[in-house]
Amino acid sequence: MTVDKEQINLTNSKIRLALRRNDSRSVYESTCQLCRGNQKKSDQLAKWFSDVAISCKRKDQITIQIAMMRMWQLGNMDIKQVSEEGVPIFILTATGIEKINQTEKEKWFEVLLWDTQKQIV
Repeated sequence: MTVDKEQINLTNSKIRLALRRNDSRSVYESTCQLCRGNQKKSDQLAKWFSDVAISCKRKDQITIQIAMMRMWQLGNMDIKQVSEEGVPIFILTATGIEKINQTEKEKWFEVLLWDTQKQIV
């Protein structure tokens, strides 16, 4: 892993942990770090998280955003950056790469939505 990928992974891990602990200050600080201090992108990422959470609460159909967030929650994907449109750009983590290396291509999406014990979708 390059230093940049290691830093991205560490920052994403901090965000995951802070969300589990309901630590909004750490979420904010880590999100700002991930967005390299760009407040607009940080706000866009926060809105994306909120929109996906609202969609989940409404029990809408599983969307690509919900699936990507789940892969991120499981640590199979990391958010690399936020696009100009405010959409997270994801990369596979070492765990995600390991899973797809052991799986047929047709099942990659499915295997990234599973945790180690049960199917999520």
